[in-house]
Amino acid sequence: MRRNLLKLGRIIPLLVVVSVAGAVCISYYRSTRTPGTRPAPLVESLPEGATDLIEGFSVSHSEQGKTTIEVTAKVQLGLQDDKSLLEQVKARVFRKQEGQFDTITSLRCEVDQVSKDVVFLENVVVTLDTPDDGGAESIPAIVRAERMTYSRSRDRVTSEAAVSFERGRMSGSSQGLVYHPRSGVIVLPSEVDLRVAPAQEQDHLLRIRADSLKFHKRSGRVALRSNVRVEKGPTRLTADEMRAFFATPAWTLSRIQARGRVRSRSLDPAAMIEVRADRLHYLFEEGTDGLDKVVARGNAVARPLTDRSLRELSARVITVSLPPRSQSVRRLTAVGDARVRFQAGTRTGRSHQPPDGISRRILTSPRIHAHFRPETGRLSRVEALGPSTLEELPGGPGEEKRRLSARALRLFYGDDSEKLERFTADREVKLEFTSPSGIVRETSSHHLTALFDGQTDRLSEIRQTGNFNYREPGRQAWSDSATHRVDSSLIRLEGRPKVTDARGETEADMIEFYRDRHLLKAQGEVRSAYFGAGEGPGAHPVVFASARFMEYRTREGIGHYRKNARLWQKDRVLYADDIRLNRLKGTLVATGGVTNLFHRPGEAESSPGTMVRSEKMTYEEATRKIVYEDGVATTTPDGRLQSDRLQVFLRREKGRTSVEKALAEGNVRMAQPDRTSFSQWAEYRGQEGKVVLWGGPPQVVDNARGSTTGARLTIDIGGGSVAVEGNTRNRAVTTQRLSR
Repeated sequence: MRRNLLKLGRIIPLLVVVSVAGAVCISYYRSTRTPGTRPAPLVESLPEGATDLIEGFSVSHSEQGKTTIEVTAKVQLGLQDDKSLLEQVKARVFRKQEGQFDTITSLRCEVDQVSKDVVFLENVVVTLDTPDDGGAESIPAIVRAERMTYSRSRDRVTSEAAVSFERGRMSGSSQGLVYHPRSGVIVLPSEVDLRVAPAQEQDHLLRIRADSLKFHKRSGRVALRSNVRVEKGPTRLTADEMRAFFATPAWTLSRIQARGRVRSRSLDPAAMIEVRADRLHYLFEEGTDGLDKVVARGNAVARPLTDRSLRELSARVITVSLPPRSQSVRRLTAVGDARVRFQAGTRTGRSHQPPDGISRRILTSPRIHAHFRPETGRLSRVEALGPSTLEELPGGPGEEKRRLSARALRLFYGDDSEKLERFTADREVKLEFTSPSGIVRETSSHHLTALFDGQTDRLSEIRQTGNFNYREPGRQAWSDSATHRVDSSLIRLEGRPKVTDARGETEADMIEFYRDRHLLKAQGEVRSAYFGAGEGPGAHPVVFASARFMEYRTREGIGHYRKNARLWQKDRVLYADDIRLNRLKGTLVATGGVTNLFHRPGEAESSPGTMVRSEKMTYEEATRKIVYEDGVATTTPDGRLQSDRLQVFLRREKGRTSVEKALAEGNVRMAQPDRTSFSQWAEYRGQEGKVVLWGGPPQVVDNARGSTTGARLTIDIGGGSVAVEGNTRNRAVTTQRLSR
């Protein structure tokens, strides 16, 4: 296309030639005569201003003391019907500029003595812009016709005959000519056909056709109208109107304007692009005929004609920039409601195989710049500036739709292919994922970078930084940064992230969320808070947890805390190496160095309270039962209890939780001030304030009073008394210490 436009630049001088020829040309006269004979000249007086030479004739016209046209002839045939008849004619038509004129020659000429009109006849040749100093252009512009008429009253040259013109490698023709010598306007009224021969044999002929043409010599502007067609080999340009502008005095092409149903198609392998618009402007490098850029305005659309990633670019204004002396596209710039459609798949036969389930991407923005690699036409990067949106549309059922918006978007492509390697988004970044069922997940941040797998062309990773926010139905998350690994559906949050859902919230140094597995992982000073049933975010948490590491299965409601794990609520604290919490089933299992601390209602947290140590603890919300196993040691303000296993049954009343009863099993040892008890089983009855011992047999050793044993011993904790029950196998025995 660029060469086509360059050739058009050389065609304009041809048009200039045509116009000048029209100005100089005058009507052709064909005298009636019989073959082989020559009529005798009529002897009449010469018109005023004419000089009869021995072998010639000259006549001139002047206005305001300046010569406008000067006609000389070698043979004057006399007068006929008030017309001077001349042969072997040469004329000079002077223009307003000093020292500039056009030269016209013809075999015959007639000068009307009344109207002062001049008609050039037979083999009319016009040489345009002849210098007054006698020099000549290296490549003259020549116009030929069989008849031209100069009208002095209308100050114009016309021809209804076929006109041809040439200048160097450029030639052309039209039907008719109108030339205004004073204004320097040339009109080719119909059937305009311009041709430029190629400079090299392997190149193509440039051809321009139109219904009409107008050329303004002073401004260097050429206007072609109606059915304008430009062809150069496989390249085509069509429009309703076209204007070309030339820079004087070198007459180099500076720009071309096409309007009305403009369509430009370049089938050159280096370009392969089609542009459509209401108006199209071609701008050339200063001082040369080299095409610099193409500007399309009004419903502009650009489409590559080969299978490329960029399938269509539309906007109110599209600018195509080309490198110097090259036909390949360097940059496409779209301004005003810009929209780019990308093909995400690679072509296999007649079908596209969309990677990552995405069939195409659509980019919209107020301004878009598409950059191409030199001489290849491959995309290098695409920039969208202003509030921009990138949509990824699914290629099949079951795939989600992605929508990215930001103040600036940039897409980067591989060096040797048009595979998308990464894209970035800056300022007010928002990313939406919409599932086939209509569920929307969205993230926001200051910056985003998306990476693609170079082998599969699939989206592999998304990184977001700066005030990251994640939102989906029933869950929110905040952090400084986040990484989303698409293949594993992993979202990693860093910078003291926080995740909140209807059941609780968690913050840590780093949190990972596996969407497909419904798994939440956290590490580094993990802290969680759980809400009461049906309360949700914003309510006062009822349970708190902390650890070095945490895993939480969101669908099952199972939390796993390990390494310095801690769980607490109003009056209870649990420490362990490992704590597993099932919110749906209402169970809790703690293992490894378990320490459970209780406070009685109304007690200060600084009070000793009740502390239970063991290697394992299990809690069931349904039965309100706590089971401690393996080396159980319980410490209360009233004493210590050791056993192999301890079951604690809780009672909740008026919003307060208290111990209803407790059952210790295996090697029970209870130490109180000045008293120690032993048994295999011990039951604490909370409402009665008593402890019942049995098995072993049970024994109570009082430092002051001696020991007591029997089948069953009941200790009144408040009063300090011991009730003894016996049977045939274990008789009640009390041993008293005697004081000395």
